[in-house]
Amino acid sequence: MNNIIAFEGPDICGKSTMINMVKKELKKDGIKKIGYFKFPDYDGVSGSEYGKKVKDMLHSDIKNFDDEKFVVEYARTQLMDKYTASSYIKKECKKFDVYIMDRFLLSPLVYDIVFFHGIWPEEFDFSLPVSELVDKCLEKYGDIKDKAVELMESFKDSLYIVIDKPGSKGFLHCVINDDRNTDVVDKSSKQKDIETMYDEFNKQRSSFHYISNVTTISYDGYLAKHKLRYLKSVVSIIESNMSFAVAFAKLQELRSDTIEAVNKICCETVTKIIRTHIGK
Repeated sequence: MNNIIAFEGPDICGKSTMINMVKKELKKDGIKKIGYFKFPDYDGVSGSEYGKKVKDMLHSDIKNFDDEKFVVEYARTQLMDKYTASSYIKKECKKFDVYIMDRFLLSPLVYDIVFFHGIWPEEFDFSLPVSELVDKCLEKYGDIKDKAVELMESFKDSLYIVIDKPGSKGFLHCVINDDRNTDVVDKSSKQKDIETMYDEFNKQRSSFHYISNVTTISYDGYLAKHKLRYLKSVVSIIESNMSFAVAFAKLQELRSDTIEAVNKICCETVTKIIRTHIGK
């Protein structure tokens, strides 16, 4: 099942945007049969009832990611959502050349390690190797630990593409901020830990048996190529004698062009990685 491509990353990092662009690019390259699945399975598409439970927990009055009981139950429910959906995914992915997942097995591990760290910091020391952190995480799943191992073993050939969170820092945050990239995520005390943990999975991928095909696409890195051109254009607009309305419209257009350029470079890179992975 090496045709499964899972897009992972923090909330509002651009997974959906990149998935839609990559789908179009792959089709242009002649790869027409592209499947898609999104976790959590809120609507029970796979037949799993756990996706709805995840949704209910997220909207319940008892939601508290600093509470031991809630965090463990939430982690177990997320795991069971994927475990019960796995048979559906195994059958479906055989129908396609590429089967794209909007989150799969990497994100739950990252989030669970970070939130477990908030409750048991002495056990989840972030300086430990990723493999040890995952082992400790699996222990917290209790009697369904074996299901987690079975799940990771079944899909260990999958490719995981981590999208760095745009808007998290630097130029991208200041210049290409939109309504979705609110301060809510940036102010989360755990957001930095989440981003760091994704990075560690990428750095240590060769030593982690179950999820070893990990690559990270950095928006910030690609944006650096456009930074100088953008700033020069902004200065020229500000120094011009345009009316406020015209200048504002020009800035909006420039912002849109910059986003499009960065997304295009990221999409081309991701598409190339996918084609190499599936051998097409």
